This record gives sequence, C-alpha cells and structure tokens, in this order.
Amino acid sequence: MRTDAKNTNEMRITRRTKNSFYAFPRRYPRTFASRGFTVAELLVAMGIFTIVIGLVVGIFVGGFRAQRSLVALMAANDNASLTLEQMMRELRTGTQFCIWDVSTSSCANPASVSGSALQFKNADDTTVTYQLNFSASTIERVVNGRTLAITGNAVRVSHLQFYLLHDGSVGSQWPPRITITLSVSSTAVNLQDIVTQLQTTVSGRNI
Repeated sequence: MRTDAKNTNEMRITRRTKNSFYAFPRRYPRTFASRGFTVAELLVAMGIFTIVIGLVVGIFVGGFRAQRSLVALMAANDNASLTLEQMMRELRTGTQFCIWDVSTSSCANPASVSGSALQFKNADDTTVTYQLNFSASTIERVVNGRTLAITGNAVRVSHLQFYLLHDGSVGSQWPPRITITLSVSSTAVNLQDIVTQLQTTVSGRNI
C-alpha cells in the first residue's frame, strides 16, 4: 500500500511538472506576414515617399507661380487697355493736335507726323499733353504744368507712339485721325520679356 501511494505521488509530481512546463507560451516559427520591416525596407519606403512628395510639391508650386504670372499679365493688359480708353475719350473731342517735342517744349516740325508725345486742346479748351516717361516707363498726362502718371505701378510701358493725320485745327477740312501704338509688359522680374502690343485709331468728332 505504501509503495502504491508513493508511486501515485510521484505520478502527480510528474504531471504537475509537465503542466508547469507547458504553462509557458510556446514559440512558433515566425511567418512572412507576422515579421516586421527591416531597416533597408524602411529606407526604400522613405525614399519613395520623399520622391513622391517632392514631385507633388513641385507641381503645386509650379501651378501657383503660373497662376500668379497669369494674374500679373492680365492686370498689366487691363491697365493698359484702360489707359488707351481714357486717352481715346479725350482725343475724340480734341482740336489743334500736334506732335509734341519734349526736349524743346514745342510742337515738332509740321513734317513730323509721329512721336512719343501728343499735345491738343480738349473739349474744355484746356491744353493736354500725353507723353511717355522713358525713365519711369509710364504714360503721363500733363495739364497746366501738372504731370500725372496714368498707368499703374504694375505696368511697364516700353513704347508709345502717336501717328497724326490732320491736326484738327480751326477751319480744317478733314477731322483729325490719331493712331496710337503701345508696348506694355508686367513689372514682375520674370515677366518683363512678355510684351503685349496694342494699337488703336481715333477719329475726332469735331468737323
């Protein structure tokens, strides 16, 4: 009886020892889906991500710059168109036109039919001069000795020419006809090479 009890106790101890052994978690072999990334894989992924982000940012910045350039060009062209419209409204009712010589402050030789400055009398019988300021690249309106730039700061005027046919003087048989040519660009550094050519012709209404 004692021997059987001893054997029974030894079997219990053995079972407990086996149970305590299997109480620890078993280690299974790691599969491809469960293992992590290596350093090389992380570096490759980061490199691809950086390249993609750089391309996206470059496209975004390029589009933003193109939009700004387009807005600047439109602003310059709109301002030049408004300037031409302002001159045309006043020239239509003007008389006694002459190509103005800025250097001598007098009308140029009658044989001269073109120049960068034009003087006339408007509907209020006030002497008005439109001229190009070469140093400032602006169009100026001179009235009673007062000079006012009529083009905006965003516009660069590189060329202004008046072509006069008939001066519209008192007793003249033909109405005056003035052709204006204009070259403008934006003052932005990267847009100064993009020049817009404008031309219009005005016929006087005073016959």
